[in-house]
Amino acid sequence: MSMDKRGDTWRFRIRKDGKTYTKTFKGTEKQAKKAHDLFRLEIERGEIGTDENMRMDELCALVYKDYVLPNCKASTQRIYKQNYNAYILPALGSMKVSSIKPIHIQQLVNNMAKTLKPNTIGNCMGCLGKTFSLAEKWELIKDSPYKHIELPKPAKTNHAELLSIEEIKILLDHYSKESNLLHKTAFYLAIGCGLRNSEIRALTIDDIDFENGVLTINKQLAEIRNELGEIVEGISSPKTPSSIRKIYIPMFIIDILKDYINSLPFIPPSKQIFWSLATGKPISKHCLSKRFRYVCESIGITPIRFHDLRHLQATLLMHSNINVQAISKRLGHSDTQTTLRVYTHSLDAVDKEVATSIDTTFKELSN
Repeated sequence: MSMDKRGDTWRFRIRKDGKTYTKTFKGTEKQAKKAHDLFRLEIERGEIGTDENMRMDELCALVYKDYVLPNCKASTQRIYKQNYNAYILPALGSMKVSSIKPIHIQQLVNNMAKTLKPNTIGNCMGCLGKTFSLAEKWELIKDSPYKHIELPKPAKTNHAELLSIEEIKILLDHYSKESNLLHKTAFYLAIGCGLRNSEIRALTIDDIDFENGVLTINKQLAEIRNELGEIVEGISSPKTPSSIRKIYIPMFIIDILKDYINSLPFIPPSKQIFWSLATGKPISKHCLSKRFRYVCESIGITPIRFHDLRHLQATLLMHSNINVQAISKRLGHSDTQTTLRVYTHSLDAVDKEVATSIDTTFKELSN
């Protein structure tokens, strides 16, 4: 046990069962001794955690400063800040952390469910659950109140039904005649190689081995903090370690890549090939998605996201009876369970068969 004073604030430290409990108090020495004895008694009774007076807004600020900023990517930092400010703090910010019960969190979830989608709620609750988990780990509270929470379940997407075969044929026919080589190349890298929007925009000329028909994916364009601490878009490590991969490129996509690169007026010093001459920067994350949405509307097919082209590739490969391990590796999933969960150690030789199969499938659907 200890009790020391820093400025006008007393700090209590009491250790029990291998855990250290702390509390701050403002007042006279006599009042502090009385508060210290009460604090010790409450700990002996198992009634409190380590900081009964901390408010939720103070905890969120602490988690953001000591966990989110040092450990998370800029995009994740933005997500925490957005969820804290938009949802968590308006509902719980003024409450003492020690007084928050599971019912308060469930009521927040229920209120959010009236106007928000399940995925948005799940994202927010992920931040909240981590916040309470860290508070428990840091011994600021005895137990996390984030337990037994019922979240609304998002509707399952049947990726096999994103587009009908007829619509896929219409889409492929359009892009076979597409005159804008940037968007044509991006389309085929997504649907034929399974690349994400962020991975496509980060591609450099050095990532393409034309001689062996191999594509290296080892980076993405994502939100990062620059030297001034500002959130900007820049080169970042891939979404997950498993996203770093080498895949074989179908032959027809190699030809499309060559045509596109030969059409470029210049390659920037960064060697990125999806570059905007207007801005002098890589194309924005909305560039591909907006154009693709316009194409879907103009040719009269079901509007899907640019990201759904990855899903289309996976379903086409499954339809062709390709090994699920090969599909998982090609998409950069961490394991086959991820692939199977979303859609119903391959060797390089197997992945090369995947590229050959895509060639065959696309030619059949394009005729």
